[in-house]
Amino acid sequence: MKNIALIGYMGAGKTTIGSVVASCTGLRFVDTDKYIVNRAHKSIKGIFEEDGESTFRIMENKLCRFLENRSGLIIATGGGIILNEDNMARLKKNSAVVYIKNDIETLYDRAKKTEARPLATDFEDFVRRYMDREPLYVKYADIVVDAEGKSVEDITMDILMICLYPGLKKKYFSS
Repeated sequence: MKNIALIGYMGAGKTTIGSVVASCTGLRFVDTDKYIVNRAHKSIKGIFEEDGESTFRIMENKLCRFLENRSGLIIATGGGIILNEDNMARLKKNSAVVYIKNDIETLYDRAKKTEARPLATDFEDFVRRYMDREPLYVKYADIVVDAEGKSVEDITMDILMICLYPGLKKKYFSS
């Protein structure tokens, strides 16, 4: 079975949904942001402030290089992973890429609740960044799941049904 890589903007629920999908499938869960935090021994905010966003993006790319030949994974990616075409080529090599789509207001309400998100401090900047990234999420997605108003359980079932029964994708889900 291919990996399942979850993409989407910050606050989309990739970590929460990914961990539930992993527990339902018995596959190993990898959260790229948490992996980088553990390796760097500092928060994402700390990496951004002390080393710069470019350092974080380099670490993200190294992780994608590591993951590209691994299998049996549910991967929750950071919201900016799509900014590097090489990241996405490596993930798509052995993963079904699922874009978890939400309304911008929902995303901002979730993202601003945590200090761990250095790019969620100003609403106008948040929206601008989302507008820049949204076409890339769509471009790289094999599957788009509209998560707005759905429970974690319903989104998980959508992902499992699409990934386990790919023929359903065209009939019942957007892509």
